[in-house]
Amino acid sequence: IATLTRENGKTRIKVLKQKEVEELIKKHEAEEAKAEKDKKEKEQKEKDK
Repeated sequence: IATLTRENGKTRIKVLKQKEVEELIKKHEAEEAKAEKDKKEKEQKEKDK
């Protein structure tokens, strides 16, 4: 995977190493799990009302 960024008016390409990609995937999965948990808690609270 690579990222594109803009620095000093120029586009830079950074190719990520496998370890960096794995870390980003883990972070994303953790955020998704938290969002899903929050959604379920909200639904449960509304159901209990």
